[in-house]
Amino acid sequence: MIHRGLKPNAVTFVNLSKGCSHAGMVEDGLNYFNSMEKIYGVVPKEEHYSCAIDLLGRAGKLKEAEDFINNMAKLAADKLMKAEPKNSVAHVWLSNIYAKEKQWEDVRSLRKMIKISNMNKNKTHVFGVEDWSHPQKKEIYEKLDSLLDQIKRIGYVPQTESVLIEMDDNLKEKLLHYHSERLAVAFSLLTCPAGMPIIVKKYLRVCSDCHSALNFISKVTERNISRFHHFSNGSCSCGDYW
Repeated sequence: MIHRGLKPNAVTFVNLSKGCSHAGMVEDGLNYFNSMEKIYGVVPKEEHYSCAIDLLGRAGKLKEAEDFINNMAKLAADKLMKAEPKNSVAHVWLSNIYAKEKQWEDVRSLRKMIKISNMNKNKTHVFGVEDWSHPQKKEIYEKLDSLLDQIKRIGYVPQTESVLIEMDDNLKEKLLHYHSERLAVAFSLLTCPAGMPIIVKKYLRVCSDCHSALNFISKVTERNISRFHHFSNGSCSCGDYW
């Protein structure tokens, strides 16, 4: 194509990648992928990234495929951070990626930057992890402690692996206990009439431990709790698959 003066496009590179994948030509396939934008000005799309992952997977290079996916996530988070510097979602994504790779110094630096920038994930009745700023904090924390005792009695076990920070398990359990959605639920239980459904709005994905805890809380309080997922009488609308 080059010799005939034809410029390769996005479709060309999809077919090249698939050909290299089926032929086991990993190095050639990755070279084509890396040359797309640098040499030919073709911006990689979802299908090109998918082909690159397939290329590595078929060759049994699973660690390289995992690294490739992580780098994609870092790139996406970095672009979002530049486009929306006050949007905390990208910072949380990147922090979780660093934590999974045990890059603790990067995690600490990123969390420090978030704190300095005064970015807060919550907009209404501002609740954050271990938030001590609310005027009813004493009552809220007492309610949370009471809820913890109740849900532990019916089978709740803290999932400390949900905390992607290097610390003691007891501290992880404490951190989970004071997640922002739990503070919001405790506040609602204190201030909303009995039987009224509780709606928590948060644009970050619920962690597995909070998902479990909210299931149990809905049971002991006999309240319907909505947080994208709908918790009622100890079960979730997702069937614990999300």
